[in-house]
Amino acid sequence: MHVQYILRGARIVFGDSKLWHYIWGPMAFSVAVFIGIIVSGWFLVVPRIAEVVEQRLGLDSTLGRLVASVGYGLIWWVLAGIIFTSIAGVFSSFLWEKLSLKVETKAYGTGPEARVPVGVVVFDSLLRMMFSTFICCFSVLCGWFLPFGILLAAWLSLYDYTASAFLRRKILFPEQSTKAFRCKSWVTFALTCGVIAIFPFVNVFLLPVFVAGGTLMVADSGSEG
Repeated sequence: MHVQYILRGARIVFGDSKLWHYIWGPMAFSVAVFIGIIVSGWFLVVPRIAEVVEQRLGLDSTLGRLVASVGYGLIWWVLAGIIFTSIAGVFSSFLWEKLSLKVETKAYGTGPEARVPVGVVVFDSLLRMMFSTFICCFSVLCGWFLPFGILLAAWLSLYDYTASAFLRRKILFPEQSTKAFRCKSWVTFALTCGVIAIFPFVNVFLLPVFVAGGTLMVADSGSEG
């Protein structure tokens, strides 16, 4: 079964209430950052768009603000998936580490738990941030072409959802990028995550499932540092 890791991850995550303790914190943090960016953007971007709309179309301030707000909302609807995936990716290696370990231990009886210095983890996150920003900018330019957007989200998802499992093996970004392509069924895993990423709210709900699935995929592929 090509989506075996995602399905196994879902069964483990949703089937064991003891794991839920390791889900709410990371998910709430990612969602809070995501909402913070949306709200900040609304206050910073919408007024400027409204001014342009009012001047170009001769609308009053209320209508101009409404048009700008609707346009801003539509843009976020199109790009929300890739942006949320990017945000989750910046923090993925350490925020989901405990869930990743618990899932692997439950599935295989044990799992590596290498200790990585805080400075190294911070540097890893900075590299991920630069890569995620690049993907986001590229996605904004090509967001009108949905298949390409899915491929970008899939590429990013492959790194995001295997990050915790690789970190526990002392494999950090960008070395992780080559290791991830050697995992079993990585193509199907990445594309499935990429397709689901375009659906707002669904991608948030399934975030821990993807982390669990990525962990099982790495463990089953025998990836070691």
